[in-house]
Amino acid sequence: MAEIARGIQDGTIPEDVRHLDENVLAIDGDLPIYVDGVVVGDVGVGGAHGAKDVRVAEAGLRAVDDLAGE
Repeated sequence: MAEIARGIQDGTIPEDVRHLDENVLAIDGDLPIYVDGVVVGDVGVGGAHGAKDVRVAEAGLRAVDDLAGE
């Protein structure tokens, strides 16, 4: 998320990225779940600093992968 904010500020990412489709939310701590290359859901975590949210979401995604492999 900070990278996007920097890109908007320095002009490398268009400012109108803020006006994406209402179904798109770019925040740390949310990772897509793919099945055969198609997004079928997500693991979303919030409440801590973004970097910690990402680590917890990654652990959640690994758990989903483990369950899918059973």
